[in-house]
Amino acid sequence: MSIITRVALRKSYGVCNPMNPACSQVYNSALKSTGSAQQQMDEFWAKNKETNRPMSPHLTIYKPQLTSMLSITHRATGMMLAGATCAFAAATVIPGAAECALQTANYLHGSMLGSLVLFDIKMCLAWPLTFHVCNGVRHLIWDSASGLSLSSVYTTGWAVLLSSLVLAALFTLVMQ
Repeated sequence: MSIITRVALRKSYGVCNPMNPACSQVYNSALKSTGSAQQQMDEFWAKNKETNRPMSPHLTIYKPQLTSMLSITHRATGMMLAGATCAFAAATVIPGAAECALQTANYLHGSMLGSLVLFDIKMCLAWPLTFHVCNGVRHLIWDSASGLSLSSVYTTGWAVLLSSLVLAALFTLVMQ
């Protein structure tokens, strides 16, 4: 209902400015929902204003936990893998990109420092994949309703971190 009212307001007043006293009352009533939910929200904000409570600092007051960090990392690695896939696909269209990358890799293999740089680059490419796969297996296990106790969640979390690092190192060393 409020969406219809907002559309009607925009059509009748042009773009209704909520600061304009002529339409602010109508505009505010269109924005508010009806019922006890809106009343509870109004009471909550009024009580916070009366007691001079500050807004919650949100993430700054919470101590980072393994579970939340693994969840955030799982999402980030998924986005990185999707982006890397698109970038590699786009790079195949550029003529001579593969040859240039191969020449650069061969040049870096010529020195100890270059080999360390290549190892780091390979780890940066391999670790998101291994972490995402290991954590995905962990989520599949959770989908079968096992391993959901707090102690096993932390144990499997540390196991995911360790196994993803070991697998990434193995892939990096094997793919010389």
